[in-house]
Amino acid sequence: MEDPGLKLEKESSSLNLLKDKAAKCSSLSKEMSTILTSFDERLMKLEQTILPVYLETGNLQRRQENIDKILDRLDYVIQYYKIPKEMET
Repeated sequence: MEDPGLKLEKESSSLNLLKDKAAKCSSLSKEMSTILTSFDERLMKLEQTILPVYLETGNLQRRQENIDKILDRLDYVIQYYKIPKEMET
């Protein structure tokens, strides 16, 4: 049979090791939380910076599409008026 003092010492050692591991786990969790919070803040700043550029790009694309449609219509109108002129000559 094992000596109760030795068994108590082993259990105490195991308990201290468990406490150390729990403290390290808690410390790592806090560090990870700090890193993730910082990352989230940086992402929000990036979004605030990029959002106006994104919106303006959308506006410019819509304007470009409108210009392309106008040019297509102008080509149609020009062709419409060219035909009578060609018939007159």
